[in-house]
Amino acid sequence: MISYESSYSILIGHRIRNERIALGMTQSEFAKLLGISPSYLGALERGTRPVSRSIMNRLHEKTHISYDYLLEGLEKPDDTIPIMQNIVAEPEHYRVRRDIGLLLASCSTPPGLPKTLPDTRASLPDTWNAPEVKGGAFSARSDWWNEFSDPTLSSLIETGLSRSHNVRAALARLEEARAYAEETGAALYPNISLGADASNGRTESATSGAYQKSKIHRVQGEAAWEIDFWGKNRKAREAALASADSSLWAVRAVELSLAGNIARQYFGWVAARQSLAISENTLASLAKTLSITEAKYRLGTATEVDVNTARSDVETQRTAVSSWKLAAEQHLHALALLTAQPELKLPDSPYGLPEVPAIRPGIPSTLLQNRPDVREAEAMLRSAHASVAVAYAAFFPSISLTGSAGTQSRALSDLFTHSIWSVGLSLDLPIFDFGRRSARFSQAKAAETAALESYRMAAEQAYSDVRDSLSAATYYSEEARSRTVARSTAEKAAAQASTLYEAGKGGFLSLLTAQRSANAAALSEISTRLNGLNNAVALNLALGAGPGNR
Repeated sequence: MISYESSYSILIGHRIRNERIALGMTQSEFAKLLGISPSYLGALERGTRPVSRSIMNRLHEKTHISYDYLLEGLEKPDDTIPIMQNIVAEPEHYRVRRDIGLLLASCSTPPGLPKTLPDTRASLPDTWNAPEVKGGAFSARSDWWNEFSDPTLSSLIETGLSRSHNVRAALARLEEARAYAEETGAALYPNISLGADASNGRTESATSGAYQKSKIHRVQGEAAWEIDFWGKNRKAREAALASADSSLWAVRAVELSLAGNIARQYFGWVAARQSLAISENTLASLAKTLSITEAKYRLGTATEVDVNTARSDVETQRTAVSSWKLAAEQHLHALALLTAQPELKLPDSPYGLPEVPAIRPGIPSTLLQNRPDVREAEAMLRSAHASVAVAYAAFFPSISLTGSAGTQSRALSDLFTHSIWSVGLSLDLPIFDFGRRSARFSQAKAAETAALESYRMAAEQAYSDVRDSLSAATYYSEEARSRTVARSTAEKAAAQASTLYEAGKGGFLSLLTAQRSANAAALSEISTRLNGLNNAVALNLALGAGPGNR
């Protein structure tokens, strides 16, 4: 379970990452600036480690970033230190509110309701049912994209995580959920108000008809506190905190999906560029064949059909070249959108398609805990379970303590010489509401059942996704080896056919067939490698490996 305070660390960590990216510094460079290790900085940025007072001070001193921005996302500079006195590993004001709330609202769940969550077991096996996966499974690190050893890919994903509009929108929704949880938790504490008034009037006597003037000055403080006997307010806060947890995992889901989309678009761009280069080389070979065939035709050793066939192949290949150029541009445009960089430019000579990272062992029940959708579903179940208790508590009376104290006087100069006070106890006992409370309770129970089934479905779907990707990984690995052999053989055949044709010892159709086969084999190899890489991305997504997940 991710705590309310942990979600606070997530937001601060994202702001730290934004500042680093804005400064154009790598994690290693920024960590050196702050005097900490890169791994520690990575944990801070992911929100898996709390930000201490000393780190906050170093950030302010080294980068001049405002405390208001780091703590609350406010852009207004704040160079004062006193605010830091309440910032430790866990925000002090949140901890005080939590501890007092638990003390004052220590009553149990309303009688008749279970204290524990429904059974969330999804009957997942201990091993993956997939080929060549024995006693283990594919596990992944939070920064899985670095395992592809492509600096351009890593830079694109890191930039996207920092600048994406979708990520920022999800973070804003998390802020909203945190604020609502704080508002809900305020019901655990007394409501205190202070008021002052003064009145000046006159009344007509019913007997004499004369007018009497009256002046009253009053200062009064009032307090009201609902005693949470049945745990209604505590459970409402618990539901709100669980809902905030779900918002946190929704952020993780957006980040995970973004990283996956960037990786797929980047691999698609690299593959399109490589396919373009192959198509251009094939076009050059076909153009050479056309030139040779035209020369042979003039000498009478080739037919007009040969010339027209060669010319048709050239024009067809020109279309293929244009198609691959368009595909590369479309992938680049998608990357620009995903990373919020309208003028994105990538190296003209990109790294080739990388190898698929090796698999590492792991247990399904453990690994799938990283899935944001599973964790989000679990948080929603906890929220729904707490909401049932809130609805059930409505059947019981609510008891409140009220009190007031102040001063009252006809003359302003005597205002503080006369005190007034009162203490009271109020009881609100629901009797008959035409079934409204029963309907709300039934609604809450139905929502809990739906949340439970959604959780079970999410867990089972996660297992299925990983199993499918593992099976596909075995297939693509074997296919890639076959495609590589086929491409090498086809290229040799094309080279031999070209030599024989130029020497007048080979047939025209044999040459064209060999050239077409070599081109198709080369493109097929790239396509298969691309499928394997995309499947590796899907496997990481299926496992929920992404920013903030350990």
